[in-house]
Amino acid sequence: MMTSPPSGSIMTASPTVHATQPTLHTTPSLPGNVTAPQVTATSSAPTIATSTTVLEATTIATSPPEAKIKLGFKMEQNFISELGNKSSPQFKSLSDKVTTALDDVYTREYGIRFIKSVVSSFS
Repeated sequence: MMTSPPSGSIMTASPTVHATQPTLHTTPSLPGNVTAPQVTATSSAPTIATSTTVLEATTIATSPPEAKIKLGFKMEQNFISELGNKSSPQFKSLSDKVTTALDDVYTREYGIRFIKSVVSSFS
């Protein structure tokens, strides 16, 4: 058999295709039924503990330390062994004479600023 070409003209055209990319909307899902834990908070006013301590003022009167001068001098008197003993009558007698003489001189010179003189030893 033999076929013959079709009669008449045939027009063919490609159809116009408009394709769009589909938009995907996804929402992540959590496994199971998840809920946030319930949080309960309470607050109260701060507590401030106070105490009062009353201190009494104490006044302490102090005197300045006494000024001391170490003094040495020579006397025209022979030394005897009893003058080496502070509790001997000879030491006490000569000590009284020396202190009286020094107190007179220094009281005239320094007035009430002078307190006293003390003999510590003879040698």
